[in-house]
Amino acid sequence: MIQDRHFWTLTNIIGLLGAVLLGFGVLSLVASNWEVIPDPIKLGVVVVVFSTLELVGFWVIEKYKLTTLGLSIVLAGLLSYGGGIFLVGQIFNLPLDWSDGLFYWFLGSGAVGYLYNSKIIKYLSLAILAVAVGGHAISGMFPYFNRITNQYSDGHTIFLLSISTILTILLAKQSRRSIPTEFQHYL
Repeated sequence: MIQDRHFWTLTNIIGLLGAVLLGFGVLSLVASNWEVIPDPIKLGVVVVVFSTLELVGFWVIEKYKLTTLGLSIVLAGLLSYGGGIFLVGQIFNLPLDWSDGLFYWFLGSGAVGYLYNSKIIKYLSLAILAVAVGGHAISGMFPYFNRITNQYSDGHTIFLLSISTILTILLAKQSRRSIPTEFQHYL
């Protein structure tokens, strides 16, 4: 397991910023040429970029023991994974709502955060989940918004909120040691 206790150093922050910029750069490149790229190539780009970043990040961590650099590459891969969810939904015209896409992004990033035992990835996952749950809650509370966005029924919303709550509790329990002691009594 990776222990990133001292993650917030200047070198790590610069690496994290680089990962974020790399992830958004890849998404911007694909998005700017989206209309002219054939569908199979779009899907291939999404899969190759995500897979390559995740494998290179794992390789850097395992072979060279460069945890910060490896986690930054993994984080860039997770950003491309999140963008890829929405791009694949657009390619195949899936009835994917933005909050559903965020929920699926949380599932992938939460699993990676759990496997690497990385606080930064776990916090990113929980932030994604908070936005996804908020989106479902807003659409469930305001039926007019529900009609505008063509959201699913309230049963679907309640199901995803229940699953989200369970997964949040499990992820928080698993990372309890990394939570400051003054907040641990809430778990």
